[in-house]
Amino acid sequence: MSANEQRGASLVEFALTLSLFLVVVFGTMELALTYFAWNRVSEAARDGARYLIVNAPVGDLSGQSCAAVAPPVVTAACASAAGCAPLLSTLRASAPFIAPANVSVQYRCAATGNPTAQDADRVRTVTLTISNVAHPQVITALASLGWHSGGVLPAVSVTRTSEDLYTEGP
Repeated sequence: MSANEQRGASLVEFALTLSLFLVVVFGTMELALTYFAWNRVSEAARDGARYLIVNAPVGDLSGQSCAAVAPPVVTAACASAAGCAPLLSTLRASAPFIAPANVSVQYRCAATGNPTAQDADRVRTVTLTISNVAHPQVITALASLGWHSGGVLPAVSVTRTSEDLYTEGP
């Protein structure tokens, strides 16, 4: 084999190896960016659940009687609830790409606390769910390859229980 043929073969091997290497590098970068976005959504969910525990409910809890045998679950979808603006502001501090349609809140009566308290003062469990958050493919968009759809991040649910400020001590 002549020297020119060997140089040509080396060039082809280098091109194949480089393209495979770049796919692995850019794929790793894309995976890291996706994980970072999902982590931001998780942090936003934790902040939002804390916000829901210490502030007024975003849903109407007047129909939820905790004294009932099977108390109903109150669900508020932030796409239609008027009181979600402060909650969305809290969520968007960590993840600005969260839309109102991605957020839902559930209130349940907890089996703890003072059983003689008024319904408004009963201990409740709040579950904040953030789902269907679209994540675009960043690397392919930067490279103008035309495939920008990406995917949907996994749903994140955080449940917190409120405090009972009305139970008297011994």
